[in-house]
Amino acid sequence: MGIGPIELLVLLVPLMVVVGAVVLFVVLSARPSATLTSEVATARRHAVTTSVLSVLVTVISLAPVGIALAAAVPDGHAGVAALPLAASGVALVVLLVGELTWPRPQGASRVAVLRDRSAIALLHGGWPRVAAASTGLLLVTLAVAGAVAHDGRAVRHVRPEVTSTASPFPGWTYGSVQVVALAGVLLLAALATRLAAHRSAVVTADTETDDLLRRASVGRVFRTVVGGVTVTLGADLGVAGAATHNAFQTGPVHALGVTLMVLGPLLALAGLLALAVPVARLRPLPSYAAPGTSVSA
Repeated sequence: MGIGPIELLVLLVPLMVVVGAVVLFVVLSARPSATLTSEVATARRHAVTTSVLSVLVTVISLAPVGIALAAAVPDGHAGVAALPLAASGVALVVLLVGELTWPRPQGASRVAVLRDRSAIALLHGGWPRVAAASTGLLLVTLAVAGAVAHDGRAVRHVRPEVTSTASPFPGWTYGSVQVVALAGVLLLAALATRLAAHRSAVVTADTETDDLLRRASVGRVFRTVVGGVTVTLGADLGVAGAATHNAFQTGPVHALGVTLMVLGPLLALAGLLALAVPVARLRPLPSYAAPGTSVSA
């Protein structure tokens, strides 16, 4: 049964309101550019532009990526099941390009913070931890679903009088494609994190500001991972719940199916909303003087 226009509006309107409110809050509470040196302002502008482009490019590419997945995978439905992860991969490619084009130091005389940096140190933030947790949940879900699936794509309930089979179900027919897509997403995230750790320091930025800009880049990377993984997990749970609900007409397994039917869409919605949550931001008060100003000790 498909989703009608009214049901689609019921889903999209609250999502758009929440996202719009978050964007408005971020814009209104942003640190004024007048309190930043030109180099730091340029770096922040580059990061924000890259982040916005990653979303726009991903939305534009959804249809062609979905068509390509359906054509590339023997079971077209299994290919489409990996679309959220593939979309995250597209966004990560844009973020990766953003790291490769990060503003380089300019001028004959440059002052920048020189220190050893490690990509591992940037993985201690909240977004990498949430990405690790959601990835683990997705892998466990796929493993359990693959173990109980019939013929890799359905769930079966054998009873003395009748056998009930329902599909689609996220068995290995679908799960194997998702695991491959997930591996690609994690590889892109690792590359982007490495580039963020080893890129040139922002001229005139103090240690705190330069570290924050790097953490923000890594936050955007793993926020993208969380979005794709959580939407995929929610879709898998919702589909598994619907199939279980159809195959098991009564009993605790039927109740489990109903629970998953409710939990799945909520998780998918949470994955979409996660993409609007701000990453690390510059503090409202400057930690160093803006050009043309002085700060007393």
